[in-house]
Formats: sequence, structure tokens, C-alpha cells
Amino acid sequence: MALDRFGGPETLSVKSVPIPEPKADQVLIRVGSAGLGVWDIGEREGHVAKMYGLKPTFPYVLGTEGAGKVAAVGRKVQNFRKGDLVYGLTWGTNPKAGFDAEYVAVGAEWVSPIPSSLPIEQAGALMIDGAVAFRGLDEILKLKRNDSLLVFGASGGVGYPLSNPRDSQECPTSERRQS
Repeated sequence: MALDRFGGPETLSVKSVPIPEPKADQVLIRVGSAGLGVWDIGEREGHVAKMYGLKPTFPYVLGTEGAGKVAAVGRKVQNFRKGDLVYGLTWGTNPKAGFDAEYVAVGAEWVSPIPSSLPIEQAGALMIDGAVAFRGLDEILKLKRNDSLLVFGASGGVGYPLSNPRDSQECPTSERRQS
């Protein structure tokens, strides 16, 4: 989905856009799934670009989070190879391209390997909610290895990683908690 201008749902349209060329520090992802969240409305209306001081160009491809297979890497990217399954986000970092396309170029620091136990369809919608969940554990609760936590009502994107510790141990946002 792409926009020619920011606005309401009437601004959404399907467009043919060129496959992005990854910059030196970017990963080109062939999108397998894309997340959709309430924040995407703000992106469509231009609020995210304004909040981050982005200077968007049009057509503007929506989609702040998603997953897929690495199609190419920039010359400075060391930790990903063509064919790797990854997920990532473009939240406030990419003034033009998002995951609501066949391909997206994302800064390597915003990309992570998909945990082996996580289907690509779920990974595409987990990056933002998962980061919220684990930042809460790390920064608010300051949980450490071997601490216990009882979670009530674990549902949705934030609850899923908290209620599935096997998956959570592989989640990149839980790195500090696992060390």
C-alpha cells in the first residue's frame, strides 16, 4: 500500500514502485508478512513523520513492522546473509518505505533473526509489541535472570511473548534479560 499524500483511508492505493536498493548499512527484505497496528493510522495521517521530523517523499509505502527473507545486504552489513529469515521495523527511521510492499530496505540495526519456534506470520506482527513487552520487563521491572513473574491476562502482541518463555528466550529484545 502506498500514499501520494497523507490523510484518511481514501489515500490508500496499490502502486508499482521500484525495488529499493539497500544502502551500505541496510538489509533488503522480501516481505513475507507485515504487521498492522493502531500506530499505522498515525503513520498514514502523517503524524509519525511529523513526530520524528522526517521529510517523507511520495509515493510513501506504509508498514512499520514485518518479516521476510533477506534478499540482499548492504556492503557494511555483517550479521545477515541472503536467505536469512528476519523481522524488523521501520518505525520513525525510514522516510519512504515500509513493509506493506513486496520488498523493503531496513537499517540492519532494526532487523533481527526470526526465532526458530516463531512462524513468519506471527513474527511480522510481533516486533513493536514484543519490544514493548520486553522493555517493560527490562526497564520498568528490571527483571534479572532467574527472577519469576506471574502474568495475568497475557493476550495480544504484548502478552504473547510474556506467556511463551520458550519463544521469548530467542526474542532479540530479551537479550539483556537472558544474560
